[in-house]
Amino acid sequence: MDKIIKKINDAKLKSYRKQLKSEVFKVDNELNFSETGEVMLDCKVGKLERIFSPFDIAKDRTIDESFSAYLLQETDIVPIRYNIAINLHVENSTTEEHAKQIEKAIKRYYSFKITASNVSLRKNLMSSIILYLLGIGCLTINILSEKISAVLPIYETSLIAAWFLLWEATGQLFFERSKLKMQRFNMLRIFNAKLIIDKDDDNLQY
Repeated sequence: MDKIIKKINDAKLKSYRKQLKSEVFKVDNELNFSETGEVMLDCKVGKLERIFSPFDIAKDRTIDESFSAYLLQETDIVPIRYNIAINLHVENSTTEEHAKQIEKAIKRYYSFKITASNVSLRKNLMSSIILYLLGIGCLTINILSEKISAVLPIYETSLIAAWFLLWEATGQLFFERSKLKMQRFNMLRIFNAKLIIDKDDDNLQY
């Protein structure tokens, strides 16, 4: 009975793997292309106030976090080979001046976020180097303290500390840093994206 169940499960897993590799789940199927070949990120905005953070009185730099998160989430699935266009569906009363305000705000916001990411990457590198140095220091202590480990638990303590510090340094330098770089790259793609203001039948492009 167990062999029959195992055989059924193996066949099911094989079927699922085959399905996952099929054309049904191809990335391009989920993308909406413009006539000029950009991938369109459609955003139903309505009133322009929804784009800006409620704390931004001047409405010139701080984009609402949920709006930014949506753009980053949509950009993340778009292959690097494609350019991006942001298509904002707004109410008909939106003027050309409002459209320029939006474009300016998006540019300023992502310029600030990219700069902040550069700072975070420098901090990440410095933190990783410090952790590696501390880890190597603990390993050195571990080697030197092997003879007196019977008196004090220095040997075991330094070994555990070294393992933790080196693991944490590796995680920051390779995994967290890679994530920060990818996020920064996606923000740069949004910064360079074509902005389309769509109000009823009119398309204003900048």
